[in-house]
Amino acid sequence: MILSYPEINEVMLPLIIQGVVINKKDNKPVSFTQVYIEKSKEESLTTTEGEFKILSWQKFPVTLIVKHIHFETVRLVVTSDSQQILIILKER
Repeated sequence: MILSYPEINEVMLPLIIQGVVINKKDNKPVSFTQVYIEKSKEESLTTTEGEFKILSWQKFPVTLIVKHIHFETVRLVVTSDSQQILIILKER
């Protein structure tokens, strides 16, 4: 006999939020950008290619905060993990 508990599986799997951060001015990746979930300790720094990935135990929707010293801060509500997120930053 095989038992299945879909409600438990949903709770036990983390959300995966991933994407890339680019500069609006030249469409180049922005490295060392802090990307984190508001009211949480789950965060990531972008790579030299502007990529980030956050594993979270929060439930959707979550609010991402994207900060870099040379760019305006971005707040973005994420409702699913079905695709990669493109975040475009505007210089200060």
